[in-house]
Amino acid sequence: MTEMYMIAICDDDVAACAEIERHLLAYARTENVQLEAEVFLGGKELSERLKKPGIHFQLLFLDIELGDTDGITVGNMLREELANERTQIVFISHRQEYAIQLFQVRPMDFLVKPISYERICSIMKLYERLHPEKKLFFAFRKGRNTCQIAQDEILYVKCDGKKIRLFTTYGEMDFYGKMADAGSQLDGDKFWVIHKSFIINVDYVSAFGKEAVRLINGEYLPVSKSCRRNVMEKLQERRAVREGEEGRYVRI
Repeated sequence: MTEMYMIAICDDDVAACAEIERHLLAYARTENVQLEAEVFLGGKELSERLKKPGIHFQLLFLDIELGDTDGITVGNMLREELANERTQIVFISHRQEYAIQLFQVRPMDFLVKPISYERICSIMKLYERLHPEKKLFFAFRKGRNTCQIAQDEILYVKCDGKKIRLFTTYGEMDFYGKMADAGSQLDGDKFWVIHKSFIINVDYVSAFGKEAVRLINGEYLPVSKSCRRNVMEKLQERRAVREGEEGRYVRI
């Protein structure tokens, strides 16, 4: 699927959260974009959510004066502890005198309450200008939460009974689902079915064999008889557009 904006709103003022969420959903309807906003009423709750694998918010509307902590502390945790520079932070406050403290957190913008629909629109347009590239994402539900991960960060997908396991560049995560549904989201040019239980991202394959593939991390995954012909045909097509690709077909 194409990118869906995953946005977090963190403010201990319920009315302020509702106002921002309402403006964001109105923007999504007007601009015909996919958007999901998740509300947090405390910084500690948000921090715990950010630490979970598979969680990636593109935008974070973060109040500075939170009841249980402060937004600057949460922002520093995101940048320093989690080394997350991808999530853009928009600080919100009733006051304007925070410029020096905010500098190290590298926010995208700063909003003073009350926040109008027009200001939310300008924030969204600014984000789109800063991030013109459109990535493909894989989305899934885990409990009550919607998670998404960039497809180019997935090494392979494994079906393990009723669970789908994602093996990514930064770890493993799982959720309940069906392999067919998972495969339908993935880019067919890069993700190949090699077995009823495995879908691989060919960008992370170091060698293709008749009965197995070797990933760049040294793992071996089986190629089933029923998938072998299709894998070989795809490999031949890939060779036609990539010189030297044939060097990746070896006996393993």
